[in-house]
Amino acid sequence: MILNFLKTSLRYLYRNKMFTALNILGLSIGISACWVIFCVVDYEFSFDNSIPRKEHIYRVISGFVYDGRESLNGGVPKPLPELINTQVAGVTKVVRVYAEQMDKVGITGSKGFNEPENLVRTDKGYFTMVPYKWLAGSPETVFSGEDEVVLTESRANKYFPGISADKLIGKTISYNDTIKKAISGVVRDLELPTAFIGKEFFSIKKRVYEEAEWTSTNGDDKVYIELADQADPEKVLKDINRNSKERSDAYNRKTNDFFTGNIKQWHELRSLRDIHFSPEIGEAGHKMSKTVVYGLMIIGFFLLLLAAINYVNLSTAQIPQRTKEFGVRKTLGGARNHLIGQIFTETFLIAIFSLLLSFAFSRMIFIALKDIIPDEVPQYINYKIGAAFFLVMAVFLPLIAGAYPAALVSKVDPLAIIRKRVSIPLTGRLNLRKSLIVFQFLVAQIFIIATLIVASQMHFVMRKELGFNRNAVVLVDIPWNIRQKEEYKSKQFSLLNEIRNVPGVVKVSLGDPPMQGGYSSSQFSYNGPKGKTTTGQLYRKEVDSSYIGLYGIKLIAGRNLRQSDIAGELVINETAVKHFGFKSPEDALGKMMENGDGKLTIVGVIKDFHSQTFYNRIDPTALFMNKAELGTFNIKLNSDASESWQQTIGLIRKKWNEFYPADYFGYKFYDQNIEEMYKHEKNVSLLINLSTLISVVISCLGLFGLASLTAFQRTREIGIRKVLGATVSGIIKMLSVDFIKLILVSITIGLPISWYAMNKWLEGFAYRIHIHWWMLISGGTVVIVIALLTISFQAFRAASARPVESLKVE
Repeated sequence: MILNFLKTSLRYLYRNKMFTALNILGLSIGISACWVIFCVVDYEFSFDNSIPRKEHIYRVISGFVYDGRESLNGGVPKPLPELINTQVAGVTKVVRVYAEQMDKVGITGSKGFNEPENLVRTDKGYFTMVPYKWLAGSPETVFSGEDEVVLTESRANKYFPGISADKLIGKTISYNDTIKKAISGVVRDLELPTAFIGKEFFSIKKRVYEEAEWTSTNGDDKVYIELADQADPEKVLKDINRNSKERSDAYNRKTNDFFTGNIKQWHELRSLRDIHFSPEIGEAGHKMSKTVVYGLMIIGFFLLLLAAINYVNLSTAQIPQRTKEFGVRKTLGGARNHLIGQIFTETFLIAIFSLLLSFAFSRMIFIALKDIIPDEVPQYINYKIGAAFFLVMAVFLPLIAGAYPAALVSKVDPLAIIRKRVSIPLTGRLNLRKSLIVFQFLVAQIFIIATLIVASQMHFVMRKELGFNRNAVVLVDIPWNIRQKEEYKSKQFSLLNEIRNVPGVVKVSLGDPPMQGGYSSSQFSYNGPKGKTTTGQLYRKEVDSSYIGLYGIKLIAGRNLRQSDIAGELVINETAVKHFGFKSPEDALGKMMENGDGKLTIVGVIKDFHSQTFYNRIDPTALFMNKAELGTFNIKLNSDASESWQQTIGLIRKKWNEFYPADYFGYKFYDQNIEEMYKHEKNVSLLINLSTLISVVISCLGLFGLASLTAFQRTREIGIRKVLGATVSGIIKMLSVDFIKLILVSITIGLPISWYAMNKWLEGFAYRIHIHWWMLISGGTVVIVIALLTISFQAFRAASARPVESLKVE
């Protein structure tokens, strides 16, 4: 029986090649999109799943309120881990994971390596919390002294190629030429995905912490705690906050420090599972918002649903042509379940062919989204889970997509067929099919409108006046660890003078770029008239006296900074003038501002410029002169000679080599740097564009098939109308009007949904476009045009056929 079903189904699918191809193509595109999204979602939810007792492990993070602005930091004050270990009940393990920086790694017999990444200082307990496999050494014996290092297998192979792990124990590695570390262990790299990305591990030196360190937090100082089985995380957190507040308050009372005293600080516990989904803590490394992941899941679901709807529409539309076949089968003794089995077999075969084709489409989607999808996703794919995914698709997709067509076929009345009366209830079938068409184009329209609005916002972001000139500016950064070395201190000023004389360089300045990803701020106070004191955060830019001129920032009152860091001066922006209550920019000149470092005089006021992305409003900002902090060259090139820029950069590199190690030279065009700040938004735009393309293609495939079937079903009517004088345009209108009505319904429903969803997205921007009526209408117009082109092709073919051929059908 099964063999007979297969033969009959294959024969039918082969006989109806076009509809078979449309069904397979639509389903394969939907399945491949769903599979790619499934891989990404599985990857994101798999972080650190291999960690034992992960449900009991938490990360302690810090929260702050500066001047009414709330922020989170992934680090904690350095004395806090010891306090948790000794004062907080319910905690069984406290592990510190501090980022470490080294300039250089020296290996005997090797040229060495510069700026190694993923160096970590940690505790011995780290290796019992995180399940490393030991290739040499053991967690019990490592870190018995402070001059030890543990390497991962990949780092050991990089430093000592061809040497087995056990032979590395005791070998010495030199850091920064003077720090010697003996290898005490080698561990296998953790399987991806994981947030524990350390490659070289040092022990944390024991020391007594000062009271002032309770008010200082570094995002690189991470702390993990493991709780006892019965411990209550909320009670543990309450104890941590109470003890921490007691220490910081005691220090603030002792020092009467208005800066730290005006900051509200607290701690939070983030479970190990949730750390990966916490981009708001603002630390390096791959982080993902759960909102984005859930959004991906919704997109994948709808794309697969569109493909399944396509199949249902095309299958049910073909049933009127098959009623005679089904009626004859029933008359000859075919059982009802045999007809149902036939439909499910056809659906199963189409699903299998679609699954096979989806492998090719999946590869294409991975390539198209290579800038969005983490590089590890294709490597991480769990083939057992993948096999389960495709098995579910092969089983449930035919059941879901084939259920309704099978139910219709089972109702065929053989006697009515013999009398040429189709007994399938058409009204319900047509209503469902119409609803499915409306739903398909509703989804497609929402994607199209989203594409238009996201593209418009990105164009606005990249073209809006920033308050400074970013064109033809090259940034060259001096690494912090190089700047701190005694032999390199103050060399940047000598190099600055050399760069000024390089042909092709218009201007050069040392300072923080106007708009950048991170920021530094300080609490300031101004004692105004009648004893009124105003405090607030000033977002600071460490700059020299050439900075304002290089970026074309408009000075609206007063003067520029002097080229001296002992003058005690600052230049503030318009927003700072308003924040501190000055009557005008001129009124602010000469006023004294105070912070923890002393008093500074306002000597100038500049026009507002954007220092952060458009998610944030312009904040009170000040320009300072602090020579010790100047580490980025801002180099303005000749904008009219872009063809010689690389030659100019080559000359700058030569000058760099005279002052700093050649290996540390790197440059980036500032306009590209700004574009990278909106990488997430560009990724969202690319994802929506691809989703729009897929949804439109799937919808058009279905519409194309339905238009073909409609034309075929009305072949005799078309022939009669043409004999009676109907024009080709009239026939096209007749065949198109019902579909256009359905699409107009989808547009009517989709417009308010699109407006609401995209307005919510735009609310995240402090500076944004407004959704104009033409954006919504354009989306609807695109849907109608695409639908008309799809329908008109088949309608024109039917309308152009000779009437005599049409009438022969009956």
